[in-house]
Amino acid sequence: MPKWLMKFAVKAHLGLHRDVPELVFQHPRRTYSVYLQNADVRPGIALPLLHAYVVYEAENIDVAPEIGGRHLGDFIDTLTFCTGARFRKHQRLALFDWTPGVAERHGRIYKSQPNPNVPELILDQSLIPALEVCLVAENTEALRRALRWFSNGVSASYQDEQFQMFWFAIETVAVFSGGAEKVPDRCARCRTPLYCPSCAEVSTHRPYPKQKIDALFKKHVTSDAEKFFLAADAMRNALLHGDAIKGVEEAHGLTLAQLVDIVGKIAWVALLTAIQQTAEPESEGRKIRLVQPTTFLHYRVEPTAFVAFQSPAGREPTFADIPQFDMEMEVARTEPGT
Repeated sequence: MPKWLMKFAVKAHLGLHRDVPELVFQHPRRTYSVYLQNADVRPGIALPLLHAYVVYEAENIDVAPEIGGRHLGDFIDTLTFCTGARFRKHQRLALFDWTPGVAERHGRIYKSQPNPNVPELILDQSLIPALEVCLVAENTEALRRALRWFSNGVSASYQDEQFQMFWFAIETVAVFSGGAEKVPDRCARCRTPLYCPSCAEVSTHRPYPKQKIDALFKKHVTSDAEKFFLAADAMRNALLHGDAIKGVEEAHGLTLAQLVDIVGKIAWVALLTAIQQTAEPESEGRKIRLVQPTTFLHYRVEPTAFVAFQSPAGREPTFADIPQFDMEMEVARTEPGT
């Protein structure tokens, strides 16, 4: 099977010792190797970086990037546990055929560009009334806590973190604002109310937090509320218990990215409703301006160059043989309203 080399930049709070030019890790099962080198670890630097070279096998160049990223993720998670220090995958830099004996090595060079539409210059005085109404309405610790979870979800870098922060916001709102009316016990399989022949009535109980969340979904989702709640609840359980999220995505036909936007929007409208209910009486009828994004996901542009290189005759390639070049990209920005 072909062998591949994938190069990454890794955010790191630990660097290699001055006497160690390269740290080499070979997986005990020989599934992959990782070679770490200091990239920029000057004391006090804002973004300390390591270079990680991952060598592994994959069937072809189309599946190799995902496999390489997964291997590095497993390695970083374990390295974090073993050191107690922060390591994060920053960006992928290159992918090349590393099969022994190949004369010309084909691969890809990745460059990362920030989202050209960030920041958007839209803040103005018209947002002040909304801030005033919301801040005055936040007269309970529970509402402030829910807003804090929502804020953390918007700012989180990773989708699994975003999902969990938004879920916490929804759960907090559901618990402090949900009604106390009894709800029916439901069949775990078909979710229809359970009827007790002896009592000749449907069995009921006070709603659990998850049932209050279900009620929020039904209140704020116009169609397929049950489908979205079951998918989001399954994803929450998978993330909480360390299960594979791919199984949840396949079972419910919704990706984690799609669920992030779904729970983000439900959290937003649930918070808005809670703020309206707790707003000061003098705010009634006051017009305010709010901004809601089309997506809560964070994107950046990654141009890719398809290149090849040859190592000097008579030897196998080294990491230093990987070509280095800059790519410049111009993005036409569309201003709001045009």
